[in-house]
Amino acid sequence: MNPWRSCYFHEELNLFLIVYVDDFKMAGTQGNLSKGWQLLRMPTDTSPGIQMEDPTAVNRFLGCEHRTGTEVITWHGGEPTALDESLLKKKKQPDGTEKLVDHNRGQPREGESTEVVTMEYDMREFFRSCVALYADLTGTLPSSYPKVPTPFGPLARDIEDGLGGPEGREAEPALEDLACALGVPATPGAEIEPWPEPSTEETESGILQPIAARVLMKILYGARMARYDLLRAVGGLASSVTKWTRQCDADLYRLVCYINTTAEMTQVSWMGDEPDGLRLQIFVDADHASDVRTQRSTSGVVSLLVGNNTRFMLGASSRRQTAVPHSTPEAEIVAADAGLRTEALPALPLWEILLKREVRAEFKEDNEAVIKICRSGGSQKLMHMNKTHRVDAASIAEQFGKDKQCDLTDTHTQLIRPPTFAPRGLRRRENG
Repeated sequence: MNPWRSCYFHEELNLFLIVYVDDFKMAGTQGNLSKGWQLLRMPTDTSPGIQMEDPTAVNRFLGCEHRTGTEVITWHGGEPTALDESLLKKKKQPDGTEKLVDHNRGQPREGESTEVVTMEYDMREFFRSCVALYADLTGTLPSSYPKVPTPFGPLARDIEDGLGGPEGREAEPALEDLACALGVPATPGAEIEPWPEPSTEETESGILQPIAARVLMKILYGARMARYDLLRAVGGLASSVTKWTRQCDADLYRLVCYINTTAEMTQVSWMGDEPDGLRLQIFVDADHASDVRTQRSTSGVVSLLVGNNTRFMLGASSRRQTAVPHSTPEAEIVAADAGLRTEALPALPLWEILLKREVRAEFKEDNEAVIKICRSGGSQKLMHMNKTHRVDAASIAEQFGKDKQCDLTDTHTQLIRPPTFAPRGLRRRENG
């Protein structure tokens, strides 16, 4: 399937096959799956057929446990994100009664429910091993890690920013006596030493720099597979491995604490619509000048299939931008261009084959100024933009219109889903 390498589609049997080295994963019409496996094993004039083990129901693939099931939903319309009714909020009605309403505008059904098929991506065991690796390398106990609500901590006051001076603005300390909180001794078996005095050398590294790459690369794999809420935090730290500071020490500790706190969380998608009722949506956003050291922004992109009873995650990314923007619209233009190039345009030919019809991408943006700029291809007020941003704006404008396959639409900020912000689509498993 061009341009999707190692992906194959049998139009007659309606089967989709992914091949990764010696792993085969097939999906499609239930009654045709056995026929598809037989075709792969069948010898031909040019091939003896593929020798393989008997296929099993979907389970472990690329280190992630895939579990299918069914659940009942009771909301409709809007942009609901809560699969579990217990996650919905109660809202007081004009008549004084209370009704459950999804925080993203989904409305409760009146005496009606729909059964949906769920797909759970479970990497709990993997992330517990990430915490164990950090604990082993630092000589700490996971049971001593505090519970934290997000992977992001506040910036520490007077912590070196890598540019030869303190961060330069008031902020709450990330942790009191960070060295003791980390529990990292200066040498194996030694007592924990107090936090060292600030150094006058610009090249001072944090104490966790020797182990940072090993821990972060392990976490990054799991984040890209099934924990999109970790992408922003781990990506920012990974870009600082060669310029590691004491702030990075605090941020890595905070990230591990968050993973330990949410170790029982899994990503769940669900589908309850026929192929004709599915739509491709791309959400993009950016956090302006979030990198204190470089003043660069981060682009967040999420793609998913949606329908009246469907919310199915397809992919997400969080990447630091390569150019410094002067404003939020500039940063979001770069994010929009990344969403088009890396998610929307590559996905269109794939889903047109799988759904057997023309597919349009609904491109969601919450900044009205960016929408106007993207539709016009530029703005006189942004003539100061450097070449990178001007090219991005012009390129985006070419992809929207009646004769194109992408529709640019305004959306509410609360509905933006990029992994720059709080986690969505996660649920806690009560049983280990």
